[in-house]
Amino acid sequence: MSNAVFWLLHEALCYNLPMKLIFIYGFPGVGKLTVATALAKKTDLKLFHNHMVLNLIIDIFGMNIPPIVALREKIWLDFFKQAGISDLEGIIFTFCFDRYLSKNFLEKVEDALGPDGSICYVELTCDDDVLKERIQAPSRSSLHKLQNFSILKKQIDDKSFYVPELINRDVLKINNSYLSPDEVVIQIMQKYNI
Repeated sequence: MSNAVFWLLHEALCYNLPMKLIFIYGFPGVGKLTVATALAKKTDLKLFHNHMVLNLIIDIFGMNIPPIVALREKIWLDFFKQAGISDLEGIIFTFCFDRYLSKNFLEKVEDALGPDGSICYVELTCDDDVLKERIQAPSRSSLHKLQNFSILKKQIDDKSFYVPELINRDVLKINNSYLSPDEVVIQIMQKYNI
């Protein structure tokens, strides 16, 4: 095989692969960022957690809801569109559904990635006693994350935060109450051939 043919094949195989979006979602405090960080360390996937965008907006506009709602989806979707046409192997995105989210957000994400992109959905959950402990972790404060379990339970009860049933989508559901981040990562990597 000539060098030219080798490099054409190499480029076709290595750079024109569909981009994977590992979409890790669940309630605040279930361990999305912890798992995503562990997954990023074991792969070539880039981490894009939702607080990267939220904190950018909050740092400028404060906790004022209209600018957060107006800007976050636009930034996320523009980012996914750019990632979909890039040569990235994939992105790990952490996410929490809330009442301000447009109802067709997932369809918009799928459209932004383009026909060659794929989304690997991972729903993380944990038991309430574990969630109560995790939500109060000091590490959460540096990212402006919710740290009060009573407020979280109220927001879950009034559907400020929710976890939808993703119909017609393949979802890996993991209760990670008593699993290490690495154990969760192994399940994700096996399920989605990463």
